[in-house]
Amino acid sequence: MQKKIWFYTHWLLGLVAGFILVIVGVSGALLSYEKEIMGLMNQKSFRIEASANEKLSPNVLLNAFKKVHPDAVVVGLRMLSDPNASAAIMVQGAKEGGKNMLNYYINPYSAELLPEARGDTFFRVVLEVHRRLLLGEVGKQIVAASTVALLILSFSGIYLYWGSIRKSLKSSLSINFKAKGRGFLYKLHSALGLWGLLFFILISLTGLTWSYEWYRTSLYRMVGVEAPQHGMHHGGGKKRDSSSMPSGQKNSMMDGGTQSALIAQAWELFEATRKGEYSFAFFRLPNGKGNVEFMYLDKKAPHSRAFNTLLVDAKEGTVLSHVRYDDKRVAEQVMGSMLPLHSGEFFGWSGRLLIFLSSLSMVLFGVTGLMLYLDRRKKARKKAALRI
Repeated sequence: MQKKIWFYTHWLLGLVAGFILVIVGVSGALLSYEKEIMGLMNQKSFRIEASANEKLSPNVLLNAFKKVHPDAVVVGLRMLSDPNASAAIMVQGAKEGGKNMLNYYINPYSAELLPEARGDTFFRVVLEVHRRLLLGEVGKQIVAASTVALLILSFSGIYLYWGSIRKSLKSSLSINFKAKGRGFLYKLHSALGLWGLLFFILISLTGLTWSYEWYRTSLYRMVGVEAPQHGMHHGGGKKRDSSSMPSGQKNSMMDGGTQSALIAQAWELFEATRKGEYSFAFFRLPNGKGNVEFMYLDKKAPHSRAFNTLLVDAKEGTVLSHVRYDDKRVAEQVMGSMLPLHSGEFFGWSGRLLIFLSSLSMVLFGVTGLMLYLDRRKKARKKAALRI
C-alpha cells in the first residue's frame, strides 16, 4: 500500500512538474557555459592586443568613457590583470527601474571603446526563464515548487527502485540498449535517475536559496554564519545612508575632479596592497565618505565567487579592512559559494560538466516519464475494454 502511494505520488508530480523541470534544466545547462559562449561570440570586445605601455588607471578610463557617454550613470569598473583582457565599465540601465546593468568594454591601454558585446540580452532572458519562467513572482513560485517536486521525485524514485538496487547496484546503473518498448524506457528512466541522484539533490538544495528567504536564512543559522543583510554596504551603512545611495545620487555629491582623484588614490592603494597578485578586480565608485570597496579574485582562485574584499578610505589613503576568502571558515566559504555549488563550478571543470549533463537529462526524464505514463494508460484502457 505504501509503495503504491509513493508510485502515484511520483508519477503525479512528474506529470505536473515535469514540463517546468525540462525548461529549468535546459536553461540551466545553457547558463552553465555562458562565460565560454559569450567569450567565443565576443572576441573583439573581451580580448585586445597587449601593449608595451602600462595600462591606464581606472580614473583615466572613466574620464574617457564619460566624454563619449556624458549622461551615463556609472556604477563601477572591472579590471583584469590579464594583459590581453579588456576592462569593463558597468552602467545603470534605463529599463526595469534602473536595476539592470550594462557593460561597456574598453581598451585599458588606449581607452578606446570596444564593440558592444553580443548575446548579453539573450542570456538575461535565459536567466529570467530559469528563475521565473518570464512570469515574475508567480513564475518564481512555480519554479520553487517544481524544485521541491524534484527532491520528492528523486527520493521516491530511489524508494520505488530500491528492490533492483539492493539486488544489484551494477545492474541498476546500467542501461540495456537491446531491450525494447516499456522495458527499455523503464531502465533508461531509472538508471539515469540513479546516476544523477546526488546532482539533482545538490541542484535542488542550492537552488532553493534563491526561492525562499526562510530557507536561506535557516541554512545560514544552521551552519552558524551571519546572513548578509539586504541593503548593507561598506561595512554596515543602510540604504538611506550615503554609503549605499544609487550611483547617480552618490556622484552628485562630488564633482568630477574630486571623484577622479579619489578613484586614482583608491586604485593606487589597491595596487600597493595586492602588487598585481589578482586576476579580477571590481569596485564601485566612491561613496559620499570617499570609501571604495574592491572585490577581487586571486590568480588561483578556486572559483568565480571566491571573492576577497578590500575596503579603503580614498580621502585618507588608508586601508579600512581586508577580508580574504582563504581566511574565512569553511562554513562561510560554502555559504558564500551557493552559485558555484549550484552550477558545479565549485568542484572544477568536471563538476560543471556533470551538472550540465544532469540539467540536460531533464529532457530525457520528461520524455521517458511521459511515455511510460502513456503506455500504462494504454494498457489500462485495453484491460478495461476486455472486461466489457
